[in-house]
Amino acid sequence: MYRVKVKIDNDANAGGLAEWSILKTELLYWAFGGGLGGAWISKRGDVLFPSNDWNGNDLTLHYTNEPGYAIPLEKTVLKKIFKTMNVSYESFESIIMKEPDFIEKSLIGPANNPQTIRAELLLSGTGRCRLFKTIVGDDDSYYRFLNTDEIRQMDNFSVAGKYIEKLSRMKVETALRTDMLFGHVLAYTANILISNSLNDNMKQGLPICIGGKPAHAFPHFGPFAQRHMNDYGLRNHLCPSVIMKKRQNANLIGAAVIAKKAAGKL
Repeated sequence: MYRVKVKIDNDANAGGLAEWSILKTELLYWAFGGGLGGAWISKRGDVLFPSNDWNGNDLTLHYTNEPGYAIPLEKTVLKKIFKTMNVSYESFESIIMKEPDFIEKSLIGPANNPQTIRAELLLSGTGRCRLFKTIVGDDDSYYRFLNTDEIRQMDNFSVAGKYIEKLSRMKVETALRTDMLFGHVLAYTANILISNSLNDNMKQGLPICIGGKPAHAFPHFGPFAQRHMNDYGLRNHLCPSVIMKKRQNANLIGAAVIAKKAAGKL
């Protein structure tokens, strides 16, 4: 009708471009939600290694563009990380196996590697809820910090995250341990992504901007992630999305950036 060319892009790319429109520097953007999306934005504002024309082969996905789906987490390493919280990785898998839409392949990593799992099983809004349930086990003592309706919704992963965040603000032990575990896994994932991306000339120390609804819990899990990233020798600084802090819509701003670039105005 309007005879105007349009372009479709994914929300992680748009979010990354929105961050760039303010920071005007090379950066990594990670968006937590039902999964974990990402983008590597150049100093000029270009999305590097986009997956728009993905051929369906996991091994051709660049870690920076699909960190949650493409990054394989070694189960042997995860078992050691879980042990630091005095819980078993096997308990985490049992949580997944009890989910209504569980399929056995979901516990197999990229390229059908049974020794790994995809990062987004842990690093997403859903993943954080799974970690909480793993930490809690049969202990329902956290109930006293929630009202009846909130307790009832704790099995609904689409909304449970905000109640886990509430428990974190109240310094409830199970929520704090969840934040510690989430942060440790996040640091492990960041180390994989960055170590592999150095071969693609990624500069050391790029800022990593965190967006998406679960990122509202960044003040709780962020410090733990940063500490473990330092342990890995990473110089990257984690920071909450500047767009989110401004309470603006990253997708709309990112779309505006794409339009301006197409029109030659950036």
